Amino acid sequence: MIEIVKNNSLKRRARIAGVFYLLVILFGSSSEYIRSIVIVEGNVTQTVANILSSEFLFRIGVLSDFVMIVCYILLAVVLHSIFTKYNRTLSLLFLLFTLVSSVLLCVSTFYQFSAILLLTNEFIAWSQLDLHTHVMFSLTKHLYMYFTAQIFFGLWLLPLGYLVWKSRKFPSIIGILLMLSCLGHLIEFLIYFLDPAYKSLSYPGLMVAMIGEFSFCLWLLIKGVKDD
Repeated sequence: MIEIVKNNSLKRRARIAGVFYLLVILFGSSSEYIRSIVIVEGNVTQTVANILSSEFLFRIGVLSDFVMIVCYILLAVVLHSIFTKYNRTLSLLFLLFTLVSSVLLCVSTFYQFSAILLLTNEFIAWSQLDLHTHVMFSLTKHLYMYFTAQIFFGLWLLPLGYLVWKSRKFPSIIGILLMLSCLGHLIEFLIYFLDPAYKSLSYPGLMVAMIGEFSFCLWLLIKGVKDD
């Protein structure tokens, strides 16, 4: 895969990376939005009712997550081919963080999908209370696994941001924002695990992350990168 990517010019690879980054943002945002309207925090009955009444939408959200994960891996592979000449170790490091994050996200997404499997499996003979308990436990495992993946989803941005800054192929501010984005994701993870009641404290960091990643995505798509 990496050899196929390397056969393209540097500018073309940058544009390909931009497309994958945009797909990660679009599919990731779509799945987040679907979860926000289907899963009602603290209300098991309403959440189960929403899943059953919007089963197709819920499945679309799960599918969006899987597509996002695939695009995320491909994005990292293409970026690795661009930055490995500047620092092979750091390029391999952000690729490794991406793979670890992707595995955790796959497990997280499976936990989410297991909720619909439990609700639509006619061979399960649990009482309604037991069924609802297992569904919410699956969704809770999904949530905690998702935030665990945030550790590595944040960490990959640190070496990537440094390489963006060091390569001088992109505006320095984008590299700095990407490195700060790492802190934004890590702070979100820490706050959620320590006390979710203070999750609003992570919003400024996540805003920086959103600006940094979207700026990098747009630069890749519009400007690309100069060939050596």
